[in-house]
Amino acid sequence: MEWRPRIEQPRRYRLSELDEDWATRTNPRGETPEIDFACSEPFPALSNAACDEVLAIIEAHRSRCFVSARSASLRGVPSLQAAFGSEATSSLVTSVVGEPLKVHPMRLEHAHVNLQVPGRPVVDGWHTDYVPFVIVVMLRRSPGDGGALRVEGGPRFMLEPGQAIVMQGSHVRHQAEAAERSRTTLVISLVPASLSRWDTTWVHRDQLPYSPEEPLHEQFEAYRLENVTRLEAQIAKADDGSREALQARLDRETAHIVACRAHGAEGQR
Repeated sequence: MEWRPRIEQPRRYRLSELDEDWATRTNPRGETPEIDFACSEPFPALSNAACDEVLAIIEAHRSRCFVSARSASLRGVPSLQAAFGSEATSSLVTSVVGEPLKVHPMRLEHAHVNLQVPGRPVVDGWHTDYVPFVIVVMLRRSPGDGGALRVEGGPRFMLEPGQAIVMQGSHVRHQAEAAERSRTTLVISLVPASLSRWDTTWVHRDQLPYSPEEPLHEQFEAYRLENVTRLEAQIAKADDGSREALQARLDRETAHIVACRAHGAEGQR
């Protein structure tokens, strides 16, 4: 299960193309974007054989699917996490966005699957993500005009199996339409590689775990506290010119952890 080599750079849609006030437009959690990137055009990402291999793994674990009021997802599959929570994924998405990114530090975000629930008009309704960036790969979509990925203020993307799209889902409202019969996508989450860029990941205290094998809140706090440790180390070595900015970032990181602990379900999306 390897990414296809890319020949051409897919078009980048910038937030500034979709909204002239993008730099001051806040997401539902009151955050403004720092990176002028909305999404890419679809591009070839996985071969048919790779899609079939992933789909076979999904079928073997389908009984573990988590169904919520909005969507159905499968998380915590070790073979998918190992295959896609990799440096190759970080490099691919970095090249598409034009900004250094890395696979999300939370293991449960290394790979998850969104599945269509029969009878629902959408796979996932209009929303913003609780993680900064995602790459979405279409694994299966029944023929017809359904199953598109819609971006608010932007295009309606019809991905074919094996194609992917990269999106700054924390600042771009989007919706996954239902296909005629079935629609299955693979999603990998990413964050900025540098602590100088804000990581919008938000996990509130009442948020339900997606998988019993993956401790959601523990993984979130562990990596955010690691960010605190890294920032403290940078401050200790910083000169006077950069110390103030690093301290401001540390204060924001600490406040974010406290806010996520304090907020209930109203804090999500």
